[in-house]
Amino acid sequence: MPSTQHAFAFALHKIFALESVIEIDDQGTLQLPDHYEDLDQSEKGVLSYWLGMCVTKVVSAEILDVPWPVHLQHMMKAIRIFMKDKQFPDYVGIDSKNNWHVIEAKCFQTEPGRIHRARWEKQVDSVDMISDMFPDTRSYCLTRLKPHILIELTDPDDETKKRKTNLPIKPEQLQKFYYQPYLDLFSAELNYTDNIDNNRMLYKSIGFDSLNKIKYSIAVERSILEGVLRNELIKKTTPILQDDWYLGSDGIALKKESTTEADCIEYHRHH
Repeated sequence: MPSTQHAFAFALHKIFALESVIEIDDQGTLQLPDHYEDLDQSEKGVLSYWLGMCVTKVVSAEILDVPWPVHLQHMMKAIRIFMKDKQFPDYVGIDSKNNWHVIEAKCFQTEPGRIHRARWEKQVDSVDMISDMFPDTRSYCLTRLKPHILIELTDPDDETKKRKTNLPIKPEQLQKFYYQPYLDLFSAELNYTDNIDNNRMLYKSIGFDSLNKIKYSIAVERSILEGVLRNELIKKTTPILQDDWYLGSDGIALKKESTTEADCIEYHRHH
């Protein structure tokens, strides 16, 4: 999103929506609640798209070692790269060994047919090269919405013989685009220099769920954002889950904590 305020507000709306249709059982398995079937088909379609994108982001970090995959078409528009082919996949990313990965995100309520899979293979295969390098994988990530949510990552055989599309995207550009909302969010803090350790976390509340009285906050290691500004490639960090917050492999943390109604009222009064 071009506006940082809108980007985080939209992200919160996605969180609220997805939390209403995702449950985690005692074994840590993702599953759909019974009331999911009461939704209208168009509502299921929107939630499926968001869920497919979110799951693919997590799979990219955990399986492909890609901590910051970027939405390709938004990225290309931002750096003013225009291609004739409009059938690009959802994500591109780079791993800790500087290998490129191309990923298409899909979410289906039923078993997709061979025609669907062939179309996805064509999408991921449309990116031949990135900065003169062949991608290490061209995968599609399928999230199946059964009572227990199933996730399938497929890297099909590459049958393309003629290479033609070479995207002129540099890793530093990709990284800067990924972290830009956080650079904007913490711009004042980054401009403030003091003697505090550079590895300290930058922390800010981004919204409240007034109904359930939950405060959402975002945090990121200051050294990561400073490295991005210096065009240094940030390597994958170790994810950490602790109590009511989670630190992702991209060095960004999301914190959910119970709060009071008075805190919610005070927050909304100032925003």
